[in-house]
Amino acid sequence: MVANQLAIEEVDFDSPNFLTSPNLRQFVQSHRLNPDGGGFNSRHIFGTHSEQDAHYNTPRVWYGHKILTPSAFENPTDMTLPFIQHAERKIGLDDVATILGSHYNGTPYDPLGHGTATERTAYRAIGLARTQNSHILQLRRNVPPLRAGIVWQGFGNPAFTPYVPFFAAGDQLAPTYAVANPTYSATNPYWQAKLVEVLSEAHYHQNRGLIDHFLQASQQRGIQRVQAGDDLTPSTPTTLGEFNVATAASFATALQAHIGALVQANAEQSALSFAMDSQL
Repeated sequence: MVANQLAIEEVDFDSPNFLTSPNLRQFVQSHRLNPDGGGFNSRHIFGTHSEQDAHYNTPRVWYGHKILTPSAFENPTDMTLPFIQHAERKIGLDDVATILGSHYNGTPYDPLGHGTATERTAYRAIGLARTQNSHILQLRRNVPPLRAGIVWQGFGNPAFTPYVPFFAAGDQLAPTYAVANPTYSATNPYWQAKLVEVLSEAHYHQNRGLIDHFLQASQQRGIQRVQAGDDLTPSTPTTLGEFNVATAASFATALQAHIGALVQANAEQSALSFAMDSQL
């Protein structure tokens, strides 16, 4: 688990598990960069340990560890969080999606939660409104090489928007994914995702069930599409590309339906509403 911070710890120059520049050790020695004297802790030598890290970087690593290794009992501002933390279960696609879309859910630090104003603004979340693109790259071992690579592509904040699976070997994704999108378009997948994001956050707590159901249904749809693609005959870059186009269309339809549901739900939450007294 790594945020915007150099996290590699001890480097073993004699191990085949490490690839280093030929003169790295000599460079550090000649410039007296090693604060530890002995050993070669890359994080200590080249990394940062600033107040910005404590608010911007280490809390994200902490929350990822909290999801995958809940028994670790770490601190969100700890500068010694391990570079490699062993998960307590096998890591699935849903775990990765949960982490990438997380905002310290279930903790006082959730900006959408119920902590104090100081707690809710203490740390930079992983899933942010300014997220433009997010993806999960999956390589599978139980299928022929042509179908092994899946790009789970997401736009906007993955806290609210789905990951769409595309076969990496396909010769295309979809026409809507290939066009420029500098201004809003209701049929563009990027702008659809940004609209879902805005509508979801507007009344997050009131619409939490609607949002969660959509994300779960989207994940199920994605898995079903991958399974259908695995059964595709013949399996070629052309047929996989055509299948990708159909996948994009399927998710676009689902996104549009979800947008409609959010608009209706948000309208019911409007402050400019009035319930007539039944006695009048």
